[in-house]
Amino acid sequence: MRRAVKRPFRITLKYGATSAPYSKSRPHIGTDYANIIPGVAQSVYAPERGTIKHTDQKKIGTGLWLYVDGKRKHTFGHLSRRHVGDNHTVRKGQKIATTGKTGWATGIHLHHVYYSRGKPADIEKALMEEKMHKGKTAKQHYNEAVIWKRKANARGKALDKALDKIKDLRNRPPKTVIKEVEKIIEKEVPTLPKWYKRVPQWISNLLKTLFRGKE
Repeated sequence: MRRAVKRPFRITLKYGATSAPYSKSRPHIGTDYANIIPGVAQSVYAPERGTIKHTDQKKIGTGLWLYVDGKRKHTFGHLSRRHVGDNHTVRKGQKIATTGKTGWATGIHLHHVYYSRGKPADIEKALMEEKMHKGKTAKQHYNEAVIWKRKANARGKALDKALDKIKDLRNRPPKTVIKEVEKIIEKEVPTLPKWYKRVPQWISNLLKTLFRGKE
C-alpha cells in the first residue's frame, strides 16, 4: 500500500480531528491531503490494486468522488476530475484522479477514507505499521528502534549546538546572517535530511524568534 498523493504534500486535517469546518465537532473520518502550495491541484494515485466501483457526484458533501475496492477499500472525495471509469481495474500507483474542491470544501485537497476490516481507519498509522512490519523479525524491529533512538539523541545535541552558535549572531542585522545560519546548520547538523536543511521557512521563523524586537 502507498499514499494516494506524492511528495511534496501536507496533511491539512488528520484522521479523528474534531476541527473540520463542516463536521460540527464530530470526529473527522478520513485524512485530508493538500499541496504545499495552496490552491494547486495534485494527481491522485491508487494506493493498491483494485477495481473502481462507483464514481459520481451524488454525495453532496464529498463532491466528485470515487471508490476503490481491492484488498482494502478506499474512497476519495472533493475531486476535480477522474481519469478512470466504473469497473475499471487499476494497478498500484496508477493515476486515477485529480484533487479539487467539489462539495463542501474550503480549498483544493483530497479527502481519503481508508477502510480496515470494513471500518474507517487512520491511513497514516496503517502505512507506518505496514512499513515497520514488512518482512522483519522482532529482533530487527528492536535493533532499528535502538538505532533510531541513538540518532535522535545525536540530532538533538547537534541542533542545540547549532542554535548556540546562531544566537551569537543576534547583534548583527538579520539580512546578513541568513547564509551564515545555513552554513552552521549544514556543518553542525549533518544528520538532518537535505530537504529539511534547505527549507527557507524554517530559517525565516528561526530568525524572527532570534531577532524579535530588533530592526
